[in-house]
Amino acid sequence: MAYNLAGMSDYAKSNGIVLIKDLILQAQSFSMDGIRVETGIKSNELFADFSVSGGTVIQKTLGDAGALQYSGGSTIKDISIKVVELAIKERYVKSVLESKIAQMQMRAGSDPSNPLPYADVLVNLKAQAVGHANDLLVWQGNVSGGTNNQVNGYIQLLKNAGDYVSGGSATAFTQTTAISLVENFVKVALAKFPVWILDGAYLYMSPTNFEIYFRAVYGLSSPVNTLTLELNARPVQKFMVPGTNVEVLSTNGLVGSNALVMTREFNLCLGTDLVSEDDTLSFEYLNEQQCWRLFGAYKIGPQIARIAEVVAAL
Repeated sequence: MAYNLAGMSDYAKSNGIVLIKDLILQAQSFSMDGIRVETGIKSNELFADFSVSGGTVIQKTLGDAGALQYSGGSTIKDISIKVVELAIKERYVKSVLESKIAQMQMRAGSDPSNPLPYADVLVNLKAQAVGHANDLLVWQGNVSGGTNNQVNGYIQLLKNAGDYVSGGSATAFTQTTAISLVENFVKVALAKFPVWILDGAYLYMSPTNFEIYFRAVYGLSSPVNTLTLELNARPVQKFMVPGTNVEVLSTNGLVGSNALVMTREFNLCLGTDLVSEDDTLSFEYLNEQQCWRLFGAYKIGPQIARIAEVVAAL
């Protein structure tokens, strides 16, 4: 079966911004609870962050409210989010593309006469790999070296600043230690930031430690019953620490790390563009090289509004 690839280039050009959004937003970090995403950033932008300062103080008026001293309230801080432009550039020959397209077209019930699934070809083949790479950048990027050296991720930002609240050392979980490790960590955090008891907070950990902790909390290594059957019947990526207002999240960007990061809502920021023609994806045939070129450009920039309001085990 032969496939006509001639229209793919025009499709990619006309839908480049839409396609790059589909591609880049596959990263879990862009949709995680508690993370503030700012779009439309070309290079560097300032955004306001509000934070409680001094709590809420209730005073007696004694019949003269005008004489009261100002106390408590919130602080407003300008947060600078800087993004770095990244790109993917890949070369494909016709035979490879046709084999990939054929595999996608030969789904059960599919009609081979249907138009080529351009969006699938351009996005689905790359989404998982690009999304995972971006998650690692957002959380574990380090410009000083290593594989993910394009930007400093949240972990490196914490290490560079050093004024986060220590929740102990990063430790691999086991079935017997997971609950106590999390309990001790959360106890430190809520003692330092009691406002989180009511307002809530987010605890990010690696998928491996999350799985161990979840299974320990719900006794999933114990005999099978109706509860364990129900819990095992659906994938779980987040749940509440029992008895608290703390949400635990399985974080793809922390794969391979035992770090724990806990903070209030929207303290972790993630900048990108995705609204201008600067960020786009193109798929073009290069006649002189007799090959197809996939090129995508986008911007990304992790930032932490107030590092002093983060509790971490690194």
